[in-house]
Amino acid sequence: MVTGALRQAVGGLLVSLLPAFGFAGPDMAARAKDTAFDGVLEATVEPLAETPFEEEMVLLTIRGFYPENIALQSLQRPEFNDVGWMELGKDTWIDTTYEGRKVKSMTRIMAVFPKRGGRITIPPFVHRLTMVTRTGTREAHEVRSDPVSFEVRAKPAVEGWWLPARALRVTDSWDRAPDQLPPGGLARRIVTLEAVGLPPGQLPPPPAMRSPGVMTFSDPEQRSHELTTHGPISRVIWRWTFRLPTSTPAILEPVSIAWFDTKKRRDRVLTIAQQRIAFAGSQPLPPERASLLRVWSDRLWPVAVAIGFALGLGLLIPGLQWKTRRDLSWMKRLLPNPNVRALRRAARAGDVAAMRFAAQRLVFAENPPVRPAIDPDVEGCLADLDRAAFAPPAARAELDVPAAVNRLLRLRRFFAA
Repeated sequence: MVTGALRQAVGGLLVSLLPAFGFAGPDMAARAKDTAFDGVLEATVEPLAETPFEEEMVLLTIRGFYPENIALQSLQRPEFNDVGWMELGKDTWIDTTYEGRKVKSMTRIMAVFPKRGGRITIPPFVHRLTMVTRTGTREAHEVRSDPVSFEVRAKPAVEGWWLPARALRVTDSWDRAPDQLPPGGLARRIVTLEAVGLPPGQLPPPPAMRSPGVMTFSDPEQRSHELTTHGPISRVIWRWTFRLPTSTPAILEPVSIAWFDTKKRRDRVLTIAQQRIAFAGSQPLPPERASLLRVWSDRLWPVAVAIGFALGLGLLIPGLQWKTRRDLSWMKRLLPNPNVRALRRAARAGDVAAMRFAAQRLVFAENPPVRPAIDPDVEGCLADLDRAAFAPPAARAELDVPAAVNRLLRLRRFFAA
């Protein structure tokens, strides 16, 4: 096999000797020149306004120029140790000219994503070709590109996800109006994040889409991408289903996604809008009340968890064998009591008969008739309420009914004595 350099030398010698034998001519010289050309392979990095950051997309173009008589070809990619990569579509072949010769041109565009800062070197590409000679035989050739290098800056220290993209877009949709739900109804939210110049694996994880008073169910995310000559367009789709268990409206807070615009070279923020979730016809919470509810809900849930843990631990302490309802009566008083609520509601309304009925239910619910006699002070409170309910008006006016109710509630610790 004659190498490219030897072939060029032989071709040049023929061109110089042919005039001496009377065979010189423009067509003959051009054919000799074409015969001496084996091809050129070039790898170039797109011009960049600034040094790119780590994980930022850099476009790499591999272009080859070859004689027209190619039978087989295979472009071998080198090992990429310092960059991630994506091929942006299939190779393109066109007929063109190169240094005055008619050639076939091959172009491949790749996106590379540096994994570190510093100087990055792309090793040579190798194009293996099988060419058909003028005599009909086939010859194998290898054409190599030169290595290509470029500088990369380490990614900045950011809070959260580092997201360098050439463009970023978010779409937000609901399958029904979330502030017009029927009782027990569900609303599904679909958020799609699209980024130009990033592989799908570099898109952020789903944001927290929760709010006090709302039940949230999330679906598995879906990631995909499409290839363009300007880089990959990657998408991630997030889906959540929300249910409002009570009639109290709730607010889903806005979600901010910070990203770096690699075209304008500046930090930017994309926002997923705030959304109200409510039953149809419900009135929105005043802004100050909604803000106070969010603050206290964030603060109270750790306290509730700690109290629950302490109570569970207390039940497991060795030596404490609480077996009877009487032993656990102190724990029952920590729970909401409908009789206490009824007693207070009747006191606010001034309904003495309802107060007497609620007080009797409160006392004897915690002191069944089979228990010993209740505390004398408790009996005195009940007697005051009896006089207020059944005594003549003159005697009833001397009684302080609210004081009797408050004293009864303070004496609850003696109900089981």
